[in-house]
Amino acid sequence: MAEGNQRRYPQSLTGALQMAVDLQGQGQSSDSVEGNPSPQPSEQMTEERRKWLNEALCNMVVDEIKEMKEHLDTLADASKEDDDKEFALEELSNMCDRIDMAKDFQKIGGFEVLPMVLGHESPEVRWRAADLLATLVQNNPYCQEAALLKGFLEVLLKLLDTDEADIVRIKALYALSCLCRDYEPGLESFIKNDGFSYLMRAMQSGVQKLQLKASFLLQAICSSTPSCKDILCDIGMIEQLIGLLGSEHSQVHEHLTMALLTIAKDHPRSVQECQRQEFQLEALLKERVDAIKGLDECLEEKEYAEQLLQMCFNSKIRGQDLER
Repeated sequence: MAEGNQRRYPQSLTGALQMAVDLQGQGQSSDSVEGNPSPQPSEQMTEERRKWLNEALCNMVVDEIKEMKEHLDTLADASKEDDDKEFALEELSNMCDRIDMAKDFQKIGGFEVLPMVLGHESPEVRWRAADLLATLVQNNPYCQEAALLKGFLEVLLKLLDTDEADIVRIKALYALSCLCRDYEPGLESFIKNDGFSYLMRAMQSGVQKLQLKASFLLQAICSSTPSCKDILCDIGMIEQLIGLLGSEHSQVHEHLTMALLTIAKDHPRSVQECQRQEFQLEALLKERVDAIKGLDECLEEKEYAEQLLQMCFNSKIRGQDLER
């Protein structure tokens, strides 16, 4: 799930001004941001210019916090139209793309208002609220901790599992990824709340985008925290993934195969699960490799399947059967 690791870039004039202050303070020009292959140093800014820029930045931040409060008032006002709430959520997402503004959002009571919109009757409002929460907690330990204390992880799990709108479930999973990945307390809470079972049901949903994102998050967690693999064996994740691999072929199968490979790697218990005769995984993988052979769009899936065959069965069978 690549969304969880996206780098933050300025999404507002205030953010751009902050970047300019930071870069000038380091003796760099704005051309030295990522994307310019030949950044050139600039002269250190004068104290007078630095003071002016900082004053301008402070004034803009004060104005943004005032605007943020106005948007929160809109979200908390039951008489406001859904369109007004959707606009407020979009504006807040843009403003809170910066970590400092995300912190300010929490400090001025934004986390008290979010439950109202996460549970709103309109799916358009709910998914934007989940998207805002993802922006707030992404790579932001301060807001991640506050979100856990507020119980947002449990709220997101419920949305992922039961919401009637696919877009809400997708955004809830995105926010969960931002809350749990590379943040140990978030992952611990995810595991404590049986989060893997929620992921398993998301992969069984038949909603391709949801299946893809659930597979990505499963891979990421297994790669960073291999100790989780025993839990996955306990809840029957191996059996479920194999069952999904036996369904009608689609683009999701590449990611399901990769997820199974990630779990089995360096984990003998998972390998033993894959070898259970009733699962018939060996025959399934051989069939799949033969079916997608020569298809450029399936090269990675074929590679993952071959690695699973070698890992879970034996290289002699792989060499004799797959090279025919």
